[in-house]
Amino acid sequence: MRRYYENFLRQQKRLIVVIGDVDRDYVLMKLDEAYGSANAMQSHADRNEPVPSKLPAFQFPNSEILGKKFRITSKNLSISKFRKSWNTPNLGHRDYVGLSIMANILNKTANSLRSHAVDSGLARVFHIELNYYKEFGLMNCTADLPYTTSPDAIHDIIQVELEKLKSISEDDLNAARNELLHRLYSTFYDHSSMAYSFGKAFAHANDPLLYLKMINDIESIHRADISRIINQYLMDDNSITVYLTLKNPKE
Repeated sequence: MRRYYENFLRQQKRLIVVIGDVDRDYVLMKLDEAYGSANAMQSHADRNEPVPSKLPAFQFPNSEILGKKFRITSKNLSISKFRKSWNTPNLGHRDYVGLSIMANILNKTANSLRSHAVDSGLARVFHIELNYYKEFGLMNCTADLPYTTSPDAIHDIIQVELEKLKSISEDDLNAARNELLHRLYSTFYDHSSMAYSFGKAFAHANDPLLYLKMINDIESIHRADISRIINQYLMDDNSITVYLTLKNPKE
């Protein structure tokens, strides 16, 4: 139901309320009857927008492993490895822009999640990146850790910095927006980079003009969006955490 709303109804600015012990397939069938493909075409026509041949999807390949934490030991590691991945929308979703802005903020060289993790000695290398695929995206947090750093310690600092980010100042948000806009504009000045970007937009979101629309999305992101995105996507029950460490630190 949540995916149905995110994938389709939200684009039409629709709201659904389902109350009680209901049959999921029946509800989805009724939603399709009311807001199915014919209505989708009419909705796009009303806004003078091209009708997409396929609505953007937001579906993780195996949602059953979301919320899981894995600790794996090995004799072949010289350092510990930490990776946390959150399930996020794909490239065609508006929240992808908000996540991109957040990734820039969290990766700053000073006064950021990345700098605090490295400067404190908890991590030797720390990086956050946003990856997207045909039907979903991933926000990945990767770190190389000294063996003395526990996975709980690095996990805690992530939670602290995300909580701080919810109250981001308008100045910091504007700076991150401008940096992302500058990156997009710079891409369009180089013909090969522009062609590559348009190709990615078509392959992953079936929309060759996606990056032009993203410029408007970047300018429309507000402080409230940052807090909402953190609460909606960057939660433990929407993530996978993997910790790779030595089987025995003396070996």
